[in-house]
Amino acid sequence: MNEVTACPAKIPQVAEQVQRLEGAIAQMSGVQSEMEERLSGILQSPSPSGAGSPKDKPALVPLADELDRLNAQLRSLIMGFENMMSRVEV
Repeated sequence: MNEVTACPAKIPQVAEQVQRLEGAIAQMSGVQSEMEERLSGILQSPSPSGAGSPKDKPALVPLADELDRLNAQLRSLIMGFENMMSRVEV
């Protein structure tokens, strides 16, 4: 009565999921650009960003480093959307 369950196929699952996330981030970036273009008539000029110096961060294992990179891209998109919303003149 001991059934053996099949293991998932040996495919690069992490790499596949990272690639899917990268695609979704790229798509979201395109939507952001299109939205800003369409709203350009009611947006104030962007103010200069106060991008500070990069902070020192501890060395990460490869997967954590990849996730940190994707997270930085998402945070950048979020800040772009927040910036756009703050510039809307109604």
